[in-house]
Amino acid sequence: MTTPTPPSAQPQRVRDEPWQRRMRDLIGELYLKEGGLTRDAPGTLARWRRALGRTTQQSPVLSMEIARVIGTGENDGREPHLDAIHHSLALLAAHQQSASQPMHHDHGSASLGAQCRELCRRVQAEQASGSGREKKDPRGPQYADESKGVVRRLEAAVSARSVKELVGHVRGLVPMLRKAELPLDYVRLAAEFDAWASPNRRGRVARRWGTDFYRPFPKPQDAAPSSSS
Repeated sequence: MTTPTPPSAQPQRVRDEPWQRRMRDLIGELYLKEGGLTRDAPGTLARWRRALGRTTQQSPVLSMEIARVIGTGENDGREPHLDAIHHSLALLAAHQQSASQPMHHDHGSASLGAQCRELCRRVQAEQASGSGREKKDPRGPQYADESKGVVRRLEAAVSARSVKELVGHVRGLVPMLRKAELPLDYVRLAAEFDAWASPNRRGRVARRWGTDFYRPFPKPQDAAPSSSS
């Protein structure tokens, strides 16, 4: 089971809008309280995966879910909201495929930048375990040679000029996150997709991902206080 990063290293979630709360309720119905998927979840996720790489106009398969999330009277149902929800649910379905543990993290810590940061740490640890040698960059796992593939994909994502391009880059990161058993907050991701549709808002999202990614890891002496008196 995935171990969340320590609270001190976790970015905080801002207050959800009404549509985001309804989306959390919708996604929560996929999972059992004790972990794992409900009986109906595999069929639901298989249907959601059919929406991958398409917009709401190209694929109406998520129309019922989007209508439930948007609701009535609490926001203006702008098109970016619709496609943002659509893309996020489809990516969650891809992320959850063949995974036994929930790949949606509902506590605000699992931003794209933060989870790519943790992915770098795990990739470096796996490489060290396989080779029998621990080769660390003093600046952190994010700077190690083994992390270059993650960095390239994240850099491509923050350079995206459209939501469609951004979704494609995030989709490329999803198999890597799934292999490492790292979830994302897919409601937060939907809000970030929505922001990306506005050129004057996407810079804030990109900076947040960059800040989360390059957040320093605690040094060993910070993580484990000495027991000597």
